[in-house]
Amino acid sequence: MKLPTSSVEADAAVRDTRYAKVNDSDFYRGVVDASEHGSALVFASDEQLELLHLETQVYFDATFKVQL
Repeated sequence: MKLPTSSVEADAAVRDTRYAKVNDSDFYRGVVDASEHGSALVFASDEQLELLHLETQVYFDATFKVQL
């Protein structure tokens, strides 16, 4: 299996795998596209999403791909 080279390929690689669910609940939520700022695959449990909607400030961690 080759590594995905785009968010569309990454989405397809994760969507129907064991990584898409945690404890029989959805964990992989899909791709968020911020046009010129890039895109991200979103992973969050139902409990995390419940907490998130109550917040006014959030901090995220991300992995970045750097091309030379």
